[in-house]
Amino acid sequence: MKKIIVIIALVTLNSSIFAPATSAKADNDKPVRFEQLPDAARKFIHEHFADAKLTLATVDKEVFETTYDVIFTDGTQIEFNSRGEWKDIECRGRFVPEKVMMTEIVDFLRQQHPDARVKEIERNKNGFEINLDNRMELAFDTRGNFRGYDD
Repeated sequence: MKKIIVIIALVTLNSSIFAPATSAKADNDKPVRFEQLPDAARKFIHEHFADAKLTLATVDKEVFETTYDVIFTDGTQIEFNSRGEWKDIECRGRFVPEKVMMTEIVDFLRQQHPDARVKEIERNKNGFEINLDNRMELAFDTRGNFRGYDD
């Protein structure tokens, strides 16, 4: 019986010691001013979202990666990497500007989905994932070649 009480006490003590450390790391987003965003991110916003009003910009510093999130008043969100290159653009109340997409992707969309508009585009190591306003999800490789439809 004493062993069970000791084990319960150790487990309780262990969880109370380590719980604050893990919960503190769960959300590392810290607000930043627009001027604190990487130069490339600020330039991108000025070029492609000049009319949008900024609501919030945050930085998330992880061990191996730093990202910046920008949210506009219309709900549009852009995630940038530490160099200021966009990783994800999710538009609400507007569409992703064609100028931010590769020509091959824009040409494919004009031919295959002429009435659809891009609501979200994500760039990753495998290429691009695109969500259209008609609920279609498309995948492209890093060169802009169509890979297929996602579920």
